[in-house]
Amino acid sequence: DVTFQVEAGENVLAKLEATHTDGNARMLFKPKDNNGWNIGANDNGSFTIFDVVASTNSFIVETGAAGNTLVVDSNSRVGIGTSSPGAKLQVIDDTGIRILNSASSQQVDFKPEGSNLSIENFFSSGSTIAFKTNPNSGSVAERMRIDSSGNVGIGTDSPACKLNIVDASSPTVRIKDTTNDCELQFYAQNSDV
Repeated sequence: DVTFQVEAGENVLAKLEATHTDGNARMLFKPKDNNGWNIGANDNGSFTIFDVVASTNSFIVETGAAGNTLVVDSNSRVGIGTSSPGAKLQVIDDTGIRILNSASSQQVDFKPEGSNLSIENFFSSGSTIAFKTNPNSGSVAERMRIDSSGNVGIGTDSPACKLNIVDASSPTVRIKDTTNDCELQFYAQNSDV
């Protein structure tokens, strides 16, 4: 049943519905005939923002959600699990953050483990972690990779051993003692080591 409706000419700008055919209570904002958003509660008690054009819930907060589930403060910072975010996005949770590729089911988890941070990359057929950077005026390129066997590659995306360093000119490993001002270098040049 419609209990309140705002119209401009023949256009319905806003409509408050106490009940709906699907059992939901919603307020409809409808600037044009085929556009609009519903804000309200589903019959299960969840708060929703419903896209009328796409016919889908774009935003849902379920009944029983904890306090400070989602907060946007006066500085436009977003807090999840906190009412006072200290950065553009701050998440407070013991289980971590998950990024999921819905097309391939690959997932990356960032988890707090005591005083440590765990980064987990999972894919059913094995996974790698690649680190990429770009120079001042160049394109992004891979600099280091950890493959599914635990091998680390620097300058190569297919490391053949626990540490595999590849470079076009004299790849070097340097160990330096700053207290005694001495260093040890391993490098390959031409056919020599």
